[in-house]
Amino acid sequence: MKDILIIGGSNIDIKATSHDKLILHDSNIGSLSVSYGGVSRNVVENLLRLKDGVLFLTAVGKDANGQGLFRQLKDLGCHVLLLRDNLDTSHYIAIHDERGDLYVAICVSEILETLTKEHFLPFDETIHEHQSIVIDTNLSQEAIDYLLDNYPDHRFLVEAVSANKITRLKNRLHRIWLLKSNLMEARHLLENEELAPVEIGMKLYEKGVCNAVITDSDKDVCVMEQGKTYFVPVHKVKKVVSTMGCGDALFAGLIHGLHQGWPLKKAVSFGVDMSSITLLSPYAVDPDIEQKIKKQ
Repeated sequence: MKDILIIGGSNIDIKATSHDKLILHDSNIGSLSVSYGGVSRNVVENLLRLKDGVLFLTAVGKDANGQGLFRQLKDLGCHVLLLRDNLDTSHYIAIHDERGDLYVAICVSEILETLTKEHFLPFDETIHEHQSIVIDTNLSQEAIDYLLDNYPDHRFLVEAVSANKITRLKNRLHRIWLLKSNLMEARHLLENEELAPVEIGMKLYEKGVCNAVITDSDKDVCVMEQGKTYFVPVHKVKKVVSTMGCGDALFAGLIHGLHQGWPLKKAVSFGVDMSSITLLSPYAVDPDIEQKIKKQ
């Protein structure tokens, strides 16, 4: 079976969690963690821990953090190809409230934001060899446009990442085979804050998206499959440890299922299982995800 091709961001994640209710414009007592992250990198690690073969095109710097991130993926068995390494590795700084929910975050990612089509040309043959391509919108606008325009016979599975970055897809929605986003991101893309998940799915279909997976916190996941919508139940998690990485775990489970040839609904359900496990972990990627998913 051919390796899964993923093109996207890698970060150093810095997460600060408040012990008590956040007090704005003041110093809050809490805890701090530093780890390897990034949407695509988290997806890659989840897939590697599920024993999938992964080919990862990303960009990390020559700094110590970037090289540590690179070595960790290699040690897990990933085939990593670097698009560039001449700038600092991206950083993602997140503030979480006392419940483990994300309050606000800032991503510093010049190494990804300034990617051009020239950075992809050396990998043209490799990209052509993969019928399915997973990307995230941490990539620059030029990079996203280049990939979606120059590989018209490939099916793209895209992670929205954030409300700010999902708009990079606005003029290329007809090239997307599957879009995974949360409700806020999708509403931002469609410039309508009142749309319900089912309405979003149908509007995306009208704009050319073949399939969509729309999450909404702890509510059931809305799936639009070839113009038909349905919901996949989520697991109610009583005590969330951290929400960081739970969306990435869902996307990874979805990709894993589709790579196995499963129907979309079954793949999404597996992704929901992955996400529920991650909510109970202090890590963006649970290192024991393979053993825990087998017990679901």
